[in-house]
Amino acid sequence: MSIEHVWVLSILALTIALFLSERVRIDAVALLVMALLVGSGVLTPREAIAGFANPATVTVAAMFVLSAGLQRTGAVNTLGQRLFFFSGQSERRMLFTILAVTALISGFINNTAAVAVFLPMVLKMSRDAGISPSRILMPLSFAAMIGGTTTLIGTSTNILVNSIAVAHGQPGFGLFEFMPLGLCAILLGIPYLIFVAPRLLPERQPPTGVRSRYALREYMTEVQLLETSPLVGLSVEEAQIATDFDITIVDILREVDEVRLPGVTRRLLAGDVLLVRANIETLVRLSRSAGWHLLPNAKGADNLGRDTSHIMVEAVLAPHSHLIGESLRSINFRHRYGVLVLGIQRHGQAIQEQLADVVLQPGDVLLLYGERHDVEQLYQYPEFIVLGEVPAQFQRPEKAPLAVLIVTLVILVAALNWISITGSAILGAVAMIFTGVLKMEEAYDSLDEQVLVMLAGLLSLGTAMETTGTAAFLAQATISLVQPWGPMAMVGAFYLLTSVLTQFMSNNATAALMTPVALAAAQQIGANPKALLVAVAFASSSAFMTPVGYQTNTMVYGPGGYRFTDYVRTGGILNVLFLILAILVIPVIWPF
Repeated sequence: MSIEHVWVLSILALTIALFLSERVRIDAVALLVMALLVGSGVLTPREAIAGFANPATVTVAAMFVLSAGLQRTGAVNTLGQRLFFFSGQSERRMLFTILAVTALISGFINNTAAVAVFLPMVLKMSRDAGISPSRILMPLSFAAMIGGTTTLIGTSTNILVNSIAVAHGQPGFGLFEFMPLGLCAILLGIPYLIFVAPRLLPERQPPTGVRSRYALREYMTEVQLLETSPLVGLSVEEAQIATDFDITIVDILREVDEVRLPGVTRRLLAGDVLLVRANIETLVRLSRSAGWHLLPNAKGADNLGRDTSHIMVEAVLAPHSHLIGESLRSINFRHRYGVLVLGIQRHGQAIQEQLADVVLQPGDVLLLYGERHDVEQLYQYPEFIVLGEVPAQFQRPEKAPLAVLIVTLVILVAALNWISITGSAILGAVAMIFTGVLKMEEAYDSLDEQVLVMLAGLLSLGTAMETTGTAAFLAQATISLVQPWGPMAMVGAFYLLTSVLTQFMSNNATAALMTPVALAAAQQIGANPKALLVAVAFASSSAFMTPVGYQTNTMVYGPGGYRFTDYVRTGGILNVLFLILAILVIPVIWPF
């Protein structure tokens, strides 16, 4: 083993460790990898940044734009609503309809976008039918992942594996070449999710109404300022009760007028009744020094919603939201978005105290309160998945047929091999902008910068593994262990190793690291590389056992009220079934 092998393996180990720790953003890890490879002379600067121009990175970016076009026009939403209409009140019928529609659509648009569109609808359907969301949302996520395996563009890992293979001189995959395996996965996975998963999933029925789900009645009350209060005459900011005691003034109730969501410059007057969110013990303890008294028959949280100009909504933090890792105080949430956070749910449990200093995590559900206009603006921010019907002013339904036509032409042109999928996706993305389906700013907002930078950075690590012979070294080690057992064992080994890694780190990262090793292994044994490449791509999209391995799992983690063990129990069996499926089917469709 050469020094270069040791160095590249060390970078590989560091990369995996940082991904597993989740202490550093994935795009920051990718940039660190690029810097280490360039700084050590393993790669030239040109080689290190080549990933940004790689067809995989460009295609994934274009697919983000195409998916955004379908979302912005409400095309996917409309299709989902019409099909879900036939689901009825039966849990199994509802599951079948939701899973079938999700799997179908996820084969052609970004599966994260599909879940983002269907999540609010599925939550409403389950609550209307009296079915616990925990029995529906995890199957929704799994169906999106399974559906994405059916086509080349269904998931970014398929695009990535295909691009790396083409760069190594291999023939690329056709648009529907993954379809036979994907259909087998659907025929195995959907019945499992309908008939077996409900026996394994918990039935965590959340309390009815947002006030109960976020314990607002226990943490919202009214206090009245006495004439002798030292707070009288001070502004909300000068009073400092929010910063010093985590007391949030939601509204000021006055006989003459009510001040909803008072600004920091609003002056407090004697006799003001403050609707506050705070720990009751804190309010009692401060009553003498602050000069207020608690009103005995206060309506508290029931005051919310009396004024139709102010509304409450729930919003899930998107998987790569810029707010993750920050607190409400550190980002000045109220000032930035114009709305107030009344509560936070994590894994189905309300966080009840010190909201301002809670470090936000992926999948957290925020209860937001503000003026109708400010709340509706939240639908435009990619940081949130707002659990409600998208306001009409943020959709362009008249452009929906055009958006569907553009995506259809992208698929048709690529399927007929007139131009590559990269070329057709770029043309489709440009068409979305020039036909008015999307504005330029909306196209930029649709791009997931973390994913794109991570792809570019880890492609450079794949290049380093190839040029230094590290990929060949790892391939030889794998071959020596499993080759005597035949092709099925080889497929099983690559599927199993990839599947284990992808449970704890990004599916794209896993595919970028494992694909060069699979190519080197196929070259050393003189086999058809497609079998091993498909095993890597298929396993990278099978992160069923953890909430962090795949973005859609993270998205439903909070709204479903799941625990880590729920994924291990329900997803573990599905992973074993898919391992068996891969071993039996892949060598038949793509013979060695």
